[in-house]
Amino acid sequence: MRSNNQRATLDIPERLTRPTTTSKWEQIAKKEIGKDKISGDVYKGKKRINGRDVLAGRNTLSEMYHHKCAYCESIEHAPEVEHYRPKKRVAEDSDHEGYYWLCYEWTNLLPSCRYCNVSPGKLDQFPVLGPRVYNAPIEENGVFNKDRCQLDAQELLDEKPVLLHPELDEVENYFTFQENGKIQGVDEEGRGEGTIDICFLNRANLLANRQQVIDEIVRDLEDYFLMVNPTVPQSGDMIKSLIKIRLKRLTLDCSIDKEFSLLKMICFRDFEWLIIAQFPEEAQREFLKLVYEDFLEENF
Repeated sequence: MRSNNQRATLDIPERLTRPTTTSKWEQIAKKEIGKDKISGDVYKGKKRINGRDVLAGRNTLSEMYHHKCAYCESIEHAPEVEHYRPKKRVAEDSDHEGYYWLCYEWTNLLPSCRYCNVSPGKLDQFPVLGPRVYNAPIEENGVFNKDRCQLDAQELLDEKPVLLHPELDEVENYFTFQENGKIQGVDEEGRGEGTIDICFLNRANLLANRQQVIDEIVRDLEDYFLMVNPTVPQSGDMIKSLIKIRLKRLTLDCSIDKEFSLLKMICFRDFEWLIIAQFPEEAQREFLKLVYEDFLEENF
């Protein structure tokens, strides 16, 4: 998961703004029709283009999140359209009917891989630390207030969801990783750890893929040390240059459009204990630490 502020730069999919959609949305919010009338074709932005069905809403979300799952950062070119606040039920609260009035709210939609979106992933989970909202924002005059449906509406912010949102939270401050690829929460409120549990972010395939990222960095550095030739005085300088080139590549891999960019960012940020600590020889650890500190001084 990485913080993302791209939504404001993209247009709301046309299917969500049609008068027929807004009318149906208001009927659902006012319970004039049931939740069973919520249409996936609508929130996925299905439309006909040149005789072909296109999921314009899904595609816009995918573009916004660089064709990655918003939660686990796996590459996903055909994501599911996930409701951040679940639309039909809430797993933690049997009295809650779900946030049905947010079914077509653009800011409540995220791109997700199937594994984060279904059990044992998120599905209908949505624990909160604050007072939960139970009812649609219908004003005294009977008007359905769509502004109060937006992600940053105060009453929704006051719920204090456990599940982090890439467009509200500085998610980079909530996590760290172990050398085996396991992601861990680090905040005192437990939202990082809660997000991991809700989306099942330590499932086997993610652990393996993330460990591969870490192992590749370590292997590259190990290979550089194998190049040391005691008879060649300049070999140390050559290795130092190679390590700095590898560090530069790692910083480029921290770009938000890269798969597992949060992991790579934390590998660089916590390079000393996440990467250097894996080297058994003290001389190698000291050398790597000096080169890393030198790289930071030169580039930041």
